[in-house]
Amino acid sequence: INPQIVTIDMSGYGATGPDAHQISWGPVLDAASGLASATGYADSGPYKQGIAFPDVVGGLHGTVATLGALWQHLVDAAPVAVDLSQLETTIAVAGDLVLETSLRGSQPGRRGARSADHAPVGVYRCSGDDVWVTLSVVDDDDWRRLVGLVGSGLGRPEWEDLAERIGDHDEIYAIVSEWTAIRTNHSAAEEFQRVGLSSSAVMTTRDVMEDPQSAVRQLFVDLARPGEEPQVFPGLAMKFTRTPAMVAPAPKLGEHNDSILAELGFSAAERIELAVAGTVATEPPK
Repeated sequence: INPQIVTIDMSGYGATGPDAHQISWGPVLDAASGLASATGYADSGPYKQGIAFPDVVGGLHGTVATLGALWQHLVDAAPVAVDLSQLETTIAVAGDLVLETSLRGSQPGRRGARSADHAPVGVYRCSGDDVWVTLSVVDDDDWRRLVGLVGSGLGRPEWEDLAERIGDHDEIYAIVSEWTAIRTNHSAAEEFQRVGLSSSAVMTTRDVMEDPQSAVRQLFVDLARPGEEPQVFPGLAMKFTRTPAMVAPAPKLGEHNDSILAELGFSAAERIELAVAGTVATEPPK
């Protein structure tokens, strides 16, 4: 991008204000945004996000801001400068937390895997070592489906009311957990899904790599070079009908030395001299 057209300053705290010169990293902004304070379990302290979440959010906002600035330049032909605060973009995606504080004047509590709006919602232990399944009951129809599947233990009349289910979530969780505990996570998810409930086995990385869905979608590709052991990595998630995406392994050190030097006009003899002199190489220095 021509800097005379668009400039974007994407700092941690923005270009103005008393915090403008503070050092920031993703986990720092996670704490500063209020997200960490609302993440965790009712009996735990704050948890940071599993990744440097603000980095991703800031980058996406920066992309959209740059596109918007380019559009503005097309409209009036004037240069556009963007001042983006990664902290503010992180706060923006926590809108429901801010709204709760604004309307109720209270700090949102930490709910773990549960929801303030639906019940039961959570992760349930299944048969095996550290094996789990997720379940989300989002309305009363879902609740009736769950009762019909799991059985009479959930058939208390008061639990037809969402507020009662939220209040008695621990008791409901224990009953559903007894049902899932004698099933594998995949079989439990299949039974939930069969009656129209939102559910999935909690997959390990190996599960995902060996999953039939991944195979059909060609999610993983082997990036090993000739003579190397298989090296499987995620491919491209986007599929284009007219321009199929290709993922290729990185070239070996110096693999294209000869062709590039030839393209630059070096003769065969000169290329040999460069290799003998060590100016170019195909192996790391010893």
